[in-house]
Amino acid sequence: MKRLIFATVFIFLVQFGSSQAEEISPIRQKSLELMAIIGGEDMVRSIMDTALAQSFELARAELNPDARLTFDLYAQIARESVADMIPEFTIQIASIYERHFTIEEMDAIIEFYKSPVGEKLVTKLPELTSESIIIGTEFGEKLTKRLTTIELPDELND
Repeated sequence: MKRLIFATVFIFLVQFGSSQAEEISPIRQKSLELMAIIGGEDMVRSIMDTALAQSFELARAELNPDARLTFDLYAQIARESVADMIPEFTIQIASIYERHFTIEEMDAIIEFYKSPVGEKLVTKLPELTSESIIIGTEFGEKLTKRLTTIELPDELND
């Protein structure tokens, strides 16, 4: 129920905010409704938080204790800057759905997300995404190590 209220408010704010510049198409309305229902902004926030945390952790480990204080301040400013961009990013993600789904298909997707299983998926998506990013990062590190240890044939070393 909270998501439905949020979806309605989100769509209203997006429509009101942009109605003075242009009318929102029916497919944009539907994609924004879908983003609100699936917690698009929460998902983007989770992805960004995980990515930033990993990047900052790696960078911070290389610094001396004095530099870490300055870095921590920078990290906080960077997080706030990213947070300000999340609504715009969410709208861009909505446009991807618009290219791949019709209004009727989005209606069916929305209907699924309003079902008990769909609601459970929505609550688990941020966690699933964060865990997937961690696994992807670890896989990338392993792949990089493997690729840097490959011995090239002599004819390729010339």
